[in-house]
Amino acid sequence: MCAGSNAACTVFSGQFGNVGRNALYGPGQINFDMALTRRFAVSERWKLDLRADFFNIMNHANWNAPGANITSGTFGESRRSARPD
Repeated sequence: MCAGSNAACTVFSGQFGNVGRNALYGPGQINFDMALTRRFAVSERWKLDLRADFFNIMNHANWNAPGANITSGTFGESRRSARPD
């Protein structure tokens, strides 16, 4: 039982603690994609479309959320980058 909102609470066996949901935040995700399109009129009926797509044009690594297991040696560390979507 806690004495106040700032007091440390005892966690009993079988409980997960008193931290609220979504209390830990990971690093932000940045992803810039770009597409260039040009349409050429071959004739009045036919058109030619050229398109170039570029993904992650800033070449920025997006990191996974840091480790949340307090007993782990990697607690609070982001050890690998996230998969690009």
